[in-house]
Amino acid sequence: MVKRNETHKTRWALVLAVLLALPVAFIGSALTESGIAQAQEEDEPKFKGKKAKQMSASVSKIMNKVVEFLDAEDFAAARKELDKAKNLENTSSYDRSQIYSFSGYLNFEAENIRAALADYNKVLAEPEVQEAQKQGAYRALAQLSFVQDDFDSAIRYAKGYIDDVGPDATMYVVIGQAYYEKGDYNSMIDPVEKAINMTQEAGGQTKEGWWQLLRLGYWEKENYPRVREIMEVMVTNWPKKDYWLQLGAVYSQLEDEARQLAAYEAAYDQGMLDSSNELMTLGQLLVNSNAPFKGARVMEKGMNEGKVEKTARNYRALATAWQLAQEDRKALEPLN
Repeated sequence: MVKRNETHKTRWALVLAVLLALPVAFIGSALTESGIAQAQEEDEPKFKGKKAKQMSASVSKIMNKVVEFLDAEDFAAARKELDKAKNLENTSSYDRSQIYSFSGYLNFEAENIRAALADYNKVLAEPEVQEAQKQGAYRALAQLSFVQDDFDSAIRYAKGYIDDVGPDATMYVVIGQAYYEKGDYNSMIDPVEKAINMTQEAGGQTKEGWWQLLRLGYWEKENYPRVREIMEVMVTNWPKKDYWLQLGAVYSQLEDEARQLAAYEAAYDQGMLDSSNELMTLGQLLVNSNAPFKGARVMEKGMNEGKVEKTARNYRALATAWQLAQEDRKALEPLN
């Protein structure tokens, strides 16, 4: 099983699994000179019956240029145009929410995290911010806080999203991940469970990383029966070698040697066991389960293929297996 001091090495794998990509309001669809207006029209029905706001003509003209530069990946030019928009007088609250959404994105791209955080907080502060910008700002703030190791802020923004926008599986997982990084295992499990349950109830697909995170939390709390249940789900949906071995390990922790053997045999049958320790463990489990002949065959095959180390200890184990299988002649060969 993966212990907490090992998870720092794989943090970003988990983060990528549980966090959405940084959303940028309307950039994907605003690729023409009329793109911003078009995006506003297309998104109007999402705003709970409210008519979508329109940018002022002066801001809209500048923002269309910003979109063109972003499409060309000319971020410096896009920044200059945004600075012009920021310096305009008498801009509306809606104008400013759009300007700072784009500015947050550009600062993120430039790895200016502090400035990006400031921009997205300004988006949330605008009374006329539209739902798409609000959601994007909350998600961006939670993600940016997380990568800064500011886990308290990540939790605060994710909870803010849930309180302001509504329940969201990804935000629940962000909360759980942040609590895990803080070492607060009592608080981390419930939000991850909520994310999984609400996704399943909606008929959606849960993420592999969510189950990984949940497993880590229950392992830290030494709730091995729950870890077993989680690992059984994981090997069913993502039958990877590590998961089969981790399932075998938790069966061992629960002193369920029969199921531990079943997990190792499943991995072996799929060609996943290839180290000396793994093959010798399977061989010994077979011997212990009154299948010494099969255990000896696993050990011998591993040695012949160069996968099992030809040490005195392993030779003795092989000899014992053949002896228990009543293959006395074969039992002598490893000892010669």
